[in-house]
Amino acid sequence: MTAVGRAKAITIKYWAGVEVSKEDRRDAYSDLYMYAIGLFILLLVYAVYNGFELYVTYKYYETLPPESFVAVKPPDSRPPRPPPPPFNRNFKADPSGKYKYTIAQPKS
Repeated sequence: MTAVGRAKAITIKYWAGVEVSKEDRRDAYSDLYMYAIGLFILLLVYAVYNGFELYVTYKYYETLPPESFVAVKPPDSRPPRPPPPPFNRNFKADPSGKYKYTIAQPKS
């Protein structure tokens, strides 16, 4: 059984009211403590990586000459188009006459 499975089984036994030995408790505590330390180290590495990434991005941004920076949306662009109508007025119109909907009648 894995460490997480062992800890889960001991937790279920504890909440079910079954007496858990001190050795089992010690093992579960030790396993969960090691997982917590591993998670903390992983999160610390992730935070350092994100900090370094932001630092490098800021340094790159500082090296850009001002004349090479172009705004995402130029101010002289045309205004946005109005939204489409809320429904299609021509939905029931049959332009070609090919598609006629009929209700199937049961065979007698």
